[in-house]
Amino acid sequence: MMRRKIDGLIRPRRCSLTMVMLLMLATSSACSPSASVGHMPSVAPLTSELVIGQSTRDDVHRSLGDPSGDGEYLFVADYVPRQAWFYHDIKLTDAKAVHDTVVMNMRNQVLLVFFKGDRYDGYMWYSNAGTAAAKPN
Repeated sequence: MMRRKIDGLIRPRRCSLTMVMLLMLATSSACSPSASVGHMPSVAPLTSELVIGQSTRDDVHRSLGDPSGDGEYLFVADYVPRQAWFYHDIKLTDAKAVHDTVVMNMRNQVLLVFFKGDRYDGYMWYSNAGTAAAKPN
């Protein structure tokens, strides 16, 4: 996998590939109201099978599969760069044309799995899944 260095940290180049694929999904949404990009594994093994400080990269790979990317992340709290694997899933759940605009409902999930050396060191998972409503005042 090709990686680039930004601000001393390695970032995966696949983010730009994901954006291109997302734009392709948006433009083809008139034909297909549902599509997805990426692979999001179940997060259950992160707390039921894997043990922080004991599980290895091989254990994580067996539980979660191939990551979408990898790199390093630096948390300001401890200033120690961590190796990380990146998993993501973007799903277009609905799309429709409104005048000259395409309106889309999407779910985006991201999972970062952190390593300290060769050992599992925790994770961060977030998603925009859920419902929201807004109306003018």
